[in-house]
Amino acid sequence: MSLALQKLKETSPEHYAEASPRPYPSSGRECDVVIPGGWAIEVKLARPYRDNGDVSPYWVKKVLSPYPDDYPGSRSAVGDCLKLAGSDFDERKALMVIGYEPDPPKIEVGTAVEALELITEEVQGVQLGPRHESSAENLVHDVFERSTVYGWEIEPPR
Repeated sequence: MSLALQKLKETSPEHYAEASPRPYPSSGRECDVVIPGGWAIEVKLARPYRDNGDVSPYWVKKVLSPYPDDYPGSRSAVGDCLKLAGSDFDERKALMVIGYEPDPPKIEVGTAVEALELITEEVQGVQLGPRHESSAENLVHDVFERSTVYGWEIEPPR
């Protein structure tokens, strides 16, 4: 995240000069990226494989665990949605999941993303805006040849 923020600040300082990780207003926990007056964004990586190509047995827990951060070992994308939805940030709130996988994938990150939407909305009652996604292919990593960034705005409570 620090490298991504650095690049944003270099390429568009007029928009991102003040962007940084920031504590939640009512707790000591930190939001991954806050663009003052714009967005509060939590970011999770979804990597079904380790750097050496072995399957990472717990990767999906980082995406789908339905328990809040105070549950030992949780810290999932679903937990981030709950945290943002209940926060008092003035900014709009969003979740990003960055998936890395071989091409073609044997374990598809997209399946976990669909499950994330169901758990977040149907089980936890947090409404997500439409999913946005963008992919990059032919990455230079030996295992992670493709990346997809998924993003949702977390809708205000109704």
